[in-house]
Amino acid sequence: MAIKLKKINTMKYYITQHYTSDHKELYDLTSPIVKNYATNNGFIYTSNNDRRCLDRKVWWEKIAWLIEFLSTIEDGSLVVYEDCDSLNLGGDLKTALHNGMEFGMVQLRSGLGGSEIIDWYNAGVIIMINTADVRSFLKRVWDRNDETDETSINKELTSLKNSIGNGKPMCSLGVEWNCWYNNSHITNDLFIKSWHGIKYSDKLVYIKNFINSLK
Repeated sequence: MAIKLKKINTMKYYITQHYTSDHKELYDLTSPIVKNYATNNGFIYTSNNDRRCLDRKVWWEKIAWLIEFLSTIEDGSLVVYEDCDSLNLGGDLKTALHNGMEFGMVQLRSGLGGSEIIDWYNAGVIIMINTADVRSFLKRVWDRNDETDETSINKELTSLKNSIGNGKPMCSLGVEWNCWYNNSHITNDLFIKSWHGIKYSDKLVYIKNFINSLK
């Protein structure tokens, strides 16, 4: 009788962050919690603080870092990028992307109590599979060089009818994967909490207070 071998999952999982010297205090505050999540949930954690694009606004560093990072790791790996104003509080990031999708971000909402989906995605947390199509998409985002990385991402998605290319649809993640001050009221789950769009000095105070509330 033939023995049925158990299929072994060899997929690699990464969480990565980029920070600059100007934001090191924020990185030092939040990264231990992100690292702890990674360790406890089977992710390899890595971060980087090299400046690669001094001729662009600082938020472009994440795109430059992702383009470089994806070229150094295994094809098919799942990669989560998180801004340094994000904290992992729960959930299983390995299940965040919908089946067969390779690139996901939280879709913004407005009106009707925040239930009306609008055609825009927040770039504070990005989840992707390391494929040729994803790498090509990020390179096209870089080449657009709009005012912000988020603007370039959304313009590229719009130009491709909410796909990343080759007909591969964008994954609209639930707000629990990137919950910030103006969308927290539309979810009962809180997997990644973020403080996007807040003045840096205020952000530090809010995050310190939140971390202290967890103790």
